[in-house]
Amino acid sequence: MYRGHSLFLPVRVLHLEAESGTYQFGFNPWVKIELRLPFEFERQDVRFGYSAFSLVLRVVLVAYVVFWLWQRFVG
Repeated sequence: MYRGHSLFLPVRVLHLEAESGTYQFGFNPWVKIELRLPFEFERQDVRFGYSAFSLVLRVVLVAYVVFWLWQRFVG
């Protein structure tokens, strides 16, 4: 189980490796899934990063909002 933060929210991701493949499940901060799992697992605190696409999308979105505000209040 990976624990970390995404933006300002705590995040837990359960990473399972089975014969048929590897699976990851994300859980909401209020779900205490570790109390219900019928098997032992390891906890790891990690720092989640951002993909290049996510960073570019954020820069474009902020630039658009700044442009919109400029046009609305200055232009």
